[in-house]
Amino acid sequence: MEGGTIRLRCRSTGKPEPKVHWKRKDNRHIVIRSDGAREKQESATVKGDTLELSNVHRTDMGKYLCIAKNNVPPTVSKEFNVQIHFHPMIKVTNQLVAAPTGSNVHIQCYVETSPKAMHSWAKVDGGDLMPNTKYKMSETPINEYSLQMDLTITSLEPKDFGGYLCIAKNALGKAEGSIRLQELHLPSAPTTLEAPELDLERDGDGESADTDEENLVPVEGEPTADNDNPSSDDQQRQQEQQKQASVSTKKPPQVVYGVGNGGGGGGGVRHHDNKQRHGSGKGSGSGYPARWLLVLTAVAVVTLFRSPAISRW
Repeated sequence: MEGGTIRLRCRSTGKPEPKVHWKRKDNRHIVIRSDGAREKQESATVKGDTLELSNVHRTDMGKYLCIAKNNVPPTVSKEFNVQIHFHPMIKVTNQLVAAPTGSNVHIQCYVETSPKAMHSWAKVDGGDLMPNTKYKMSETPINEYSLQMDLTITSLEPKDFGGYLCIAKNALGKAEGSIRLQELHLPSAPTTLEAPELDLERDGDGESADTDEENLVPVEGEPTADNDNPSSDDQQRQQEQQKQASVSTKKPPQVVYGVGNGGGGGGGVRHHDNKQRHGSGKGSGSGYPARWLLVLTAVAVVTLFRSPAISRW
């Protein structure tokens, strides 16, 4: 039993008399503990016919070799297998496991027991589980007294969530480890939004038109990038500016008149250019200066015909 004392004896004969020492087959150190004390000594070999292990621990389990030699070949040895019995113990590294519905989940327990125990799995509210296509069970040895228990549950359903037990039972007692399996709610897939297509005008070279504000040149009568939607007052003001621009660019007609000289020497032709004048108080219509020009022309012709020079001629 764990905590007790074990004595191993090895007697040998030979001539000359053989010397005996002990070592572990796995080359681990032999631990010598004082009876009832926590102090211990570790050594690769221990000399003497008898090996006494006090206050034994499960880690002392394993195979020991008694080796006798007297410098006359061959060296002889004998193997002792040390078994230490103790109550089963179960370790659970992950007591809470989450998995989504429809997936496979793996849970495990670590068992330490000697002598060997019966191992099983059970559902808290459903009894013992049997290995089948739904439940897959396996065991992996770690050392002389410990192993790993594995349970895989396939195609999870809502009824599979809940508590599970891993159980170890031997002649000295029983141990259980609990694991809780809960449903994992996965986030829904993100919704994909299509970006609106941008209708960009392109220049003659096939390149996108540059719309930077620093490259915009205001055009008279057209809205700029800063005011794409002018108000009605702005539109009316632009129309008046356009009318004034069209009037200022027009030129009044030129009238040429004169009196011919039959002799060709004494007479001459006189030209009168009447330019249109705009008063600040007058309207800006194009017909107003033309009528005044015709009136002035008629007055000039009448005056010429009444002059004495024209009458004598």
